Amino acid sequence: MLIVSSIGLSGCLFVRIDDEEPPPTPVIVSPQPEIPISEEMVHSRDGDMLAFLPVGWDFINAEGMMSSDVFAIAANKDMNIALVFRRLKKLPQTDSVIAKQGVYALTRAAMSYHQQKTAGAAKQTGKYGLITIGSREFGTFDFTNATRSSRNRCAVFMSSFGNYYEIALVPLNINDNPLPSEETILKLFRSVLATVQY
Repeated sequence: MLIVSSIGLSGCLFVRIDDEEPPPTPVIVSPQPEIPISEEMVHSRDGDMLAFLPVGWDFINAEGMMSSDVFAIAANKDMNIALVFRRLKKLPQTDSVIAKQGVYALTRAAMSYHQQKTAGAAKQTGKYGLITIGSREFGTFDFTNATRSSRNRCAVFMSSFGNYYEIALVPLNINDNPLPSEETILKLFRSVLATVQY
């Protein structure tokens, strides 16, 4: 039985995870993007992670509308899906859990953050996962919330500076354009992760 508990303190998150359930087997993903990638770069404020946007995607100026942990948002030309890049806040206790259990613990902490932020409206769909791309490892999870039934796809990772990051592929409700196909969404998600350096 796996027990997860979380306590929010000043916007930070502490997660305790009993380790009776082993992490899933990592899925190995090709380091070559499956869709065309542009030279448009996203980088963290500390400069310890970077990624590239798909061709045809542009940054959205959401200043004043996004939380302080989000450092970039980009959307496709149809404005029906977006990439959200954020740095995960942490406490010293979080470090000790993640030092013991790695990115798998970080994955659970990130999902717990979304549940806390939405007062429980965020509902996990499927299981936690691990992806390996070359020497890089990502934890993955999907969730829906009360305002939309489409899934948010999330990947988390730890940088060489010890910072924690999340990249989320989020459906938008700006217009009536239908979402890309599930196959296209998966290719987008894997391709963006293939460009991440940390």
